[in-house]
Amino acid sequence: YGADAPPWARQLARDARRLLVMPEGTSAFELPGWSVSVRAATQGEWYVSADLPASPLSLELAGFPVEELSPLLRVRTVDAGDSWSALTVQRLRRGEPVSALLAGTAGARRWALATGEGYWRWAIRRGAGRALYVGLWTGLGGWLMEGRSRGEMRLEPRERVVERDQPFVWSVPVGTDSLAVELRSGEDELVLRAVAARGDSLAMRLPPGRYQYAARAYRSGRVAASASGPVEVEQFSRELLPGSDAAVEGLLELAAVQRSRDRDSRQHGLATLGWPYLLLIALFCAEWALRRFIGLR
Repeated sequence: YGADAPPWARQLARDARRLLVMPEGTSAFELPGWSVSVRAATQGEWYVSADLPASPLSLELAGFPVEELSPLLRVRTVDAGDSWSALTVQRLRRGEPVSALLAGTAGARRWALATGEGYWRWAIRRGAGRALYVGLWTGLGGWLMEGRSRGEMRLEPRERVVERDQPFVWSVPVGTDSLAVELRSGEDELVLRAVAARGDSLAMRLPPGRYQYAARAYRSGRVAASASGPVEVEQFSRELLPGSDAAVEGLLELAAVQRSRDRDSRQHGLATLGWPYLLLIALFCAEWALRRFIGLR
């Protein structure tokens, strides 16, 4: 997410209950609806500080030799309200520490923002870097989902991105009477609308492309919950791949038979037969007799 984020991404960030942001670009930007401002990125090599700040992830991150970690790149400073930092970094190991991962709350909602780039470098080699990488992101994911009500209605499709010719599927939430879903194209044109009753599910099939969905669950004639966001149908289809292992094995067997036939044909060439040699001997003898007959020695 960055300053050039498309409208659908802005809407998704604004309406999310749990938000994890990986920044893009170098320009400053804001997270709409979260009171979080991200300043422009600062170039350089930023190394993790040995002193860990107190945070909900302190236990997961304690005890790692951070001096072995590769530096982060293009770190940003963030202006936010109720927030905490999991790691801090220093440019060239000097100067004031800056947060390398910032998280916070906005009422019942939770957000987290990676302020730098290059975390993947920690996981590229086995050892402390990979262990810290796993502890950081799994711990953060657990914190983001913590406190989420198990009874919270989920109106998202089972998969937001599906293959070609595969449907988007919604289930009617427990405790509601019906579910209505609308799918619109990029021009905000209504493409498809469907309704399902209690206990049913919706399967909506569309051609490849990007769409916006809007789902509403009803209870006693009133809207009990609503959700919206982007979905996409890919051009890819598994039908383009071999249908089964048996088909692949059949192709391999055909290739093996053809190779065997080619080998047999080579083995049964002229060099493996006797009569060509007899013909050559006969021609040689005839040439010798002819030379003797005309007086050549």
